[in-house]
Amino acid sequence: MKNRLFFILWLAVLVLLWLPGRLQSAGVILTDSLLAVIVLAIWTYFATKHIKAGFELKGSRNGEKQAVLEIKTNYSEKLPIGLKLKIQSENLLTGQMCEMALGLQAEKKDKWTLEFKSSHAGKLQVMIEAVYVTDLLGLFCFHLKGVERQMLTCLLLPQAAEPPQMPEVFYQYAESSDTYAENRLGADQSQTYELRDYRSGDNFRAIHWKLSSRNESWIVREGSCPIDYRLLLLLENSYEIEEAGEKAETAIEHACACIIALSEDLTDKGIVHHIGWWDKKTQSVCTVEIQSAEDLLLSLGEILAATLEERKRTIWERFQDTCEENRFAQIIVIDDETAKNHSL
Repeated sequence: MKNRLFFILWLAVLVLLWLPGRLQSAGVILTDSLLAVIVLAIWTYFATKHIKAGFELKGSRNGEKQAVLEIKTNYSEKLPIGLKLKIQSENLLTGQMCEMALGLQAEKKDKWTLEFKSSHAGKLQVMIEAVYVTDLLGLFCFHLKGVERQMLTCLLLPQAAEPPQMPEVFYQYAESSDTYAENRLGADQSQTYELRDYRSGDNFRAIHWKLSSRNESWIVREGSCPIDYRLLLLLENSYEIEEAGEKAETAIEHACACIIALSEDLTDKGIVHHIGWWDKKTQSVCTVEIQSAEDLLLSLGEILAATLEERKRTIWERFQDTCEENRFAQIIVIDDETAKNHSL
């Protein structure tokens, strides 16, 4: 808009100089200016017909809280062009939304970049509502078709945190489990817990015959104990009405950082667990199983999109109402930087 006003002002000055006959060359400059604008408009219009654009949204790590939108096109002509975008962005974790319309100048003739900054970590969703191609002077813009309503997402990871202090994680016997206790023997002979000398009263079925024949003494193989932790980490993604705003948004960011750190710690120890949160859309507690670091990485998008909302009931109360009672043996609720234990 500013470019158009400046150009109109420029034409008005030339007309004022030319009409009274004060400066004859002003008429020539006026004619050239009008011709140049017409050529630019025609060039940009036909260029828009053949331009195709691709978009990529890149997130950030360790609390940087910014994303970069890269726009690449197939435009390869020498005459530069510009882009105007109409965009809507939302942090799905905190619910913060922003609408913007802005013009971009190319870093290269076929590449543009746009930075987004957020107050908090979370999953950033960007809706590209419309893209326009502008001429070199920014006087005319033409709608670029085929790119409307494109949805892009990326993760703004919270700053790495120390795992919160939590109660001891306990386990239960589970015959079909592939996880075994490190400090407890059991009856599963498919997995050896320890080898020891024969003692009076030992079951002969537990004797390791091959090893006994080599050592010329009876060796007994103790079986392992298959276990299942049945552990659930619940993210408290609601807030009290008096905590609305920045305080609640900071709390959910800290809670996400803590639950990620705690899950990493459990994964390093080989403890299979679940992470759960209240899903605003489905009005239910959603859970994902974490068996490895890869599982946690794949689940970050869901965890960081656990939209914050005003607390009507705590996540623990909602879990008790909507989930199977015997599915988990131990529940740990992560609220800001604290861990609260619930046993079932």
